[in-house]
Amino acid sequence: MIKKNETDLTPEDLKNNRELTKLYNREKVRDFLEKNLGAKRKEVTHATGLSPNTVSRAIAAIRQEHRLPSPLTAFKKSSDDV
Repeated sequence: MIKKNETDLTPEDLKNNRELTKLYNREKVRDFLEKNLGAKRKEVTHATGLSPNTVSRAIAAIRQEHRLPSPLTAFKKSSDDV
């Protein structure tokens, strides 16, 4: 859970800060998926109370965090330097 000065975020904090809201939702989805590996989006949506679009965006962001750069991208960058 996201904490701010050792206390939970208030709904007012989330309402006023879009980035905090995205981070909060992402962590909510991540926590559920860590405990329920292989869960479907519909299950995540139902369990977290988030909209399907929010869950999809959160999953995409989580995947992006863990995505490794493509070997072709690394090769292209090194060949451009020559």
